[in-house]
Amino acid sequence: MGKFFIIFFLYHLFRAFFIGVTTPPVEGDSLAYHIPIAQEMWNGGLFHPKDILHFYPSVGEAILSIFYLFHIPANIFNVVGTILLFLATRILGKQSGLKNELPTIFAVAVCLLPITLRWINTQVIDVWLAIFFVWSLVLLQKPKKSAKYYLLLGTSLGLLIGIKNSGPVFAALLLVVYWEKIKRYLQPKNVFNFAIPVSILGIFWYVRNVFLVGNPLYPQAVLGLKGAPNWDILKWRVGEIAIWYPDKIFNALISEYMVWSIAVIVPLIFIRYVHDNSDIRKLLLIGYANLLFFLFLPTSPEYSIIVSSFRYAYPMIIPLMLVTFFILQRIKKEKIIMLLSLANRSEEHTSE
Repeated sequence: MGKFFIIFFLYHLFRAFFIGVTTPPVEGDSLAYHIPIAQEMWNGGLFHPKDILHFYPSVGEAILSIFYLFHIPANIFNVVGTILLFLATRILGKQSGLKNELPTIFAVAVCLLPITLRWINTQVIDVWLAIFFVWSLVLLQKPKKSAKYYLLLGTSLGLLIGIKNSGPVFAALLLVVYWEKIKRYLQPKNVFNFAIPVSILGIFWYVRNVFLVGNPLYPQAVLGLKGAPNWDILKWRVGEIAIWYPDKIFNALISEYMVWSIAVIVPLIFIRYVHDNSDIRKLLLIGYANLLFFLFLPTSPEYSIIVSSFRYAYPMIIPLMLVTFFILQRIKKEKIIMLLSLANRSEEHTSE
């Protein structure tokens, strides 16, 4: 059965690759700022952002700039990202206790979620945020005392922090949940090895903004710090939309996660099956902590914006899907996993 899922995954991958090498970028956010940031980054844009939106942390755009440097079609940016996400989630699934073919099925299920397929031929950076989040999870589950380990952990968390304004909170929640596992190896040398890549890849973007405009999260006003003039977009929060427009939230949830929307509630219903597994308990805690944070992220009452906002929640849905897989494996319902994964196959998704 695992081979069938791989074949299905490869079909979507090759289709997206063909589209990527034969079509130009057309998605709105990509044209508005992801691509311009990438194109201007090494022409002065790194230290002198040329537009309000160019003040965003730009690790993702730095990666995209490599595509432009080597004349690689920009529309396969997220095709490459999806391949890396598959590899990372498969490792995470296997390391977390999924057996036999389930790590592969889990990885394919994540990579063929509508939130992945919808953006696969664009330059939005959320798939890459998911990669760095999962990579950090893999490292934090198995801490080591070596200098190499702390360099890798600092790199993965630095990339997570530096890819999007939500990254620092996702990184902080990971460190809080896994603190007991990593603190035993904290030595001055390891702290230094960790801090260098975190600072260069992650903290740099926020320090840059403080020096340039006095606000690390510019153009967003925060904690009394001035944002960009007339910057009043996305004043709503996901949680507010859930209260005032629950039907829109529910429809968007189904639209982006389809049958795997059940992963939001299944772990709570069957929580007794994870009490004796510390790794799964931590994944459960991370998933729901990230869900709580997701409710505070900005959105808008327009349905298309609400749907788009669900791509911010990779760090919520991936751990909760993994916990759901583990629970179904534990109660010997692997066939249900396969049926759900097959039922989640949908029509092709494209960005609007």
